[in-house]
Amino acid sequence: MDLIAEVDDILERHHRPAKAAMPALTAALAGAPPELRRDFAALAALLDAHLHKEEVILFPAIQALGRGDTDVGHHVLGPIAQMHVEHGQLHELEARLRAGLDRAGDATLALTAFLDDLALHAAREDETLFPHALARALDRPVAEIDLDELVAGVTGRADRASDPPPPRAARPTEPRSPRPAGRLRRALRWITSSR
Repeated sequence: MDLIAEVDDILERHHRPAKAAMPALTAALAGAPPELRRDFAALAALLDAHLHKEEVILFPAIQALGRGDTDVGHHVLGPIAQMHVEHGQLHELEARLRAGLDRAGDATLALTAFLDDLALHAAREDETLFPHALARALDRPVAEIDLDELVAGVTGRADRASDPPPPRAARPTEPRSPRPAGRLRRALRWITSSR
């Protein structure tokens, strides 16, 4: 796998659209029930910090691995473990927001697109990018990489990831359009034009 291209594509298809969507969704949810607004605010705060850590700490190290710099291999273990745990935390907030979609009003379409993209984003990192980066860093076959085992080893926790993501079947496995971020961008344009 081309780690450099994969990181660049994740930034383009998931990170940038998510950053653009969060303020628009916050505004669109202004009339939603307080618990829905609180859950979205919590998700947005966690996601904003999560994206920043990936972009500033983890992704540069993964791209260095992609350029053949094996000296950075030990720099990806802890950050990948932390990002995997945070994906579980984000999934918990995502599930609460999905349970309240019927109360999101005019923001329902955009919030659904945002949550769908978030699930695809986390799955893409946990199931593709992180295992390949770890395989390169540890000089092991991808098939031998177990993120939950890594989290348990790095954090010293016997329960592995705090809130592991649901089984793959519970996540959107196929984008509903060729570019999930495109659906998110269209939904955001609709929200901002209808105000």
